[in-house]
Amino acid sequence: MPWKKGILDRNGILKAISTFVVCGKHPVTVVEGFGFRHLMSIVCPESVNVSIRDIKRDIISSYLKERDNIKELLGKATGKVCLACENWCSEYSKDEYLCITAHFSDDDWKVHKKIVCLNFFNTPFDGSLIAEEIAICLKQWKNCQQNF
Repeated sequence: MPWKKGILDRNGILKAISTFVVCGKHPVTVVEGFGFRHLMSIVCPESVNVSIRDIKRDIISSYLKERDNIKELLGKATGKVCLACENWCSEYSKDEYLCITAHFSDDDWKVHKKIVCLNFFNTPFDGSLIAEEIAICLKQWKNCQQNF
């Protein structure tokens, strides 16, 4: 809702636009395009235009919060964490990525599946390059390593 107690909620609008950009796989530049700005002026005439910088900052902030939530979940995992790796190709740019997913269960035996790493990966690649990438990923999650 763009309004909270009769006051325009700029932060709520920013979060909604960030979600639109990320979930729709839109480039961040979409927020500075004429069509998007026209849409926002019709939907919420009182809203202030957001910049690419605002959107990037909000997306990174959301990422860091989610990463901290995942670290907390992994830290609480009582059993081991299994890692799965797969290479993934962007449907838009045809770039290759390596995705590392952590699979684990909590105390209530609820199974969790969280992406812990998604990095650009040069092709061709072999097993040793994949192992190196996994090692780099694990270093980034060092406080959770006892479970891996």
